[in-house]
Amino acid sequence: FECILSYKNPHILPYRDNFYRLLDDKTFKSEIVLFRVDEESTEVKESDREELLPVLMRILFGKFHSKA
Repeated sequence: FECILSYKNPHILPYRDNFYRLLDDKTFKSEIVLFRVDEESTEVKESDREELLPVLMRILFGKFHSKA
């Protein structure tokens, strides 16, 4: 994930802490509930959603795939 952050993408950097909490096994469960990316949520800006969601999907796929 550090390699993605090294690009300093302005659509990803504001959510850095959310991603770190998703990557940590201790905080994953609470963050998956609290990190709302739906359109009604004000946590994720509409302009960031297009670049944020593919990164989020890759992280979640990796987490779920490694648990199976």
